Amino acid sequence: MVWVVGKTKEKQLTFEQWYNLLKQYYEEYGNLLVPANYKTLEGNNLHQKISDFRKAYKNNKLTPEQIEKLESIGMVWKIGKSKEEQMTFDEWYELLKQYYEEHGDLLVPSYYETSDEKKIGKNIQNLRKAYKNNKLTPEQITKLESIGMVWNTRDNKIIINYVNTSGIQSLNKNLEDDNKKIK
Repeated sequence: MVWVVGKTKEKQLTFEQWYNLLKQYYEEYGNLLVPANYKTLEGNNLHQKISDFRKAYKNNKLTPEQIEKLESIGMVWKIGKSKEEQMTFDEWYELLKQYYEEHGDLLVPSYYETSDEKKIGKNIQNLRKAYKNNKLTPEQITKLESIGMVWNTRDNKIIINYVNTSGIQSLNKNLEDDNKKIK
């Protein structure tokens, strides 16, 4: 007789195997809001695994690629939170793209909200934090940069403050003077 101690069949599955099981559930039910008692035919507890993935996400244990794959099948990271907190990257990207088209940049004030009360300013802060913690995929970074995402706002705040206090004419004059020095 062989005894397996400490490891169940569930723990031995790879990320890809779990992903495929979750994808099957998503394709059948349209979401990943798995009931607590739901198990696959093989006895795998999808509800518990989703809980494990949420914990791994919170503790920065998932790769950006894993996060992207799970989000592509409707992973909700924070249960019991607002619909806004459950929005996917692509949904936020579309809102940010609209903001960019209207304002010409993504230097969004932290308090800014859309007409339907989506907190874009807060989301920009969260994206900068995710970028700093390597939680964004290269594709997500490229998409955001294509619409003017600024990762380090410290440099831009200096320029904006200078323009606001000294006026745009002073900034243009200094840039002209700098260009003359270079030539």
